Amino acid sequence: MWIEGEGSSGCRDRSKKLRDVEILRNTISYQYGKEAVVCIDELLEQGLRLRYSSTGRVREGIVNGRTAFTVRVNDFAIIPYEPLARCLHRVFPYPRWRIVVVDEMVPDVVRGRTVFCKHVIDVDPEIKPFDEVLIVSENDVLIGVGRTYLGAEHILTATYGPAATLRVRILNA
Repeated sequence: MWIEGEGSSGCRDRSKKLRDVEILRNTISYQYGKEAVVCIDELLEQGLRLRYSSTGRVREGIVNGRTAFTVRVNDFAIIPYEPLARCLHRVFPYPRWRIVVVDEMVPDVVRGRTVFCKHVIDVDPEIKPFDEVLIVSENDVLIGVGRTYLGAEHILTATYGPAATLRVRILNA
C-alpha cells in the first residue's frame, strides 16, 4: 500500500496512513457490510495507493495504475470501480447488492448507461435509493456499478422510469 499525498498535506506519516486505511475499512463495512472489508484487504495486498484532496482527505484508491474506488465528497460514500466491484461481486452471494437485468437488454444498458425498471427481473430487497449497487445479467455476469434512483420494492413494481444509472462500465458491449 503506498500512499501519495497531494495538495497542502505534503508528507504523510505512517500513523496517518494506517488511520486512513482503518477509516476506509469502517466506511466500506458501514456501506456494504462486514464482508466487504475483505475487499479493502485484497486491494492492500495488490499495492493499493491512496490519493488525497488538498484538504488531506482520501479521494481515490489506485491499484496497478487503475482507479479501484473513489470517495464521494458530500457523504464520503465509496464508489467502486472495476477492481473493487469485481471483489464485491465475488464476496457477496447472489442477489446481495445486485440489480439483475434481462439478458436481451444488457447491450442497451451498457451503451445507454440507464437501467430502466421494466428491464429489471430481480433486485436485492435491502437496496435503498441512491445506493451504489452491482448491475448484473441474468447469469450473474457483472455489467457495471450503478447508483439507484428507487428502493428495491419500487424498482420491481414500477413499469416505467429509471431504476439506476450505470456509473462504471465493466462489461464491454
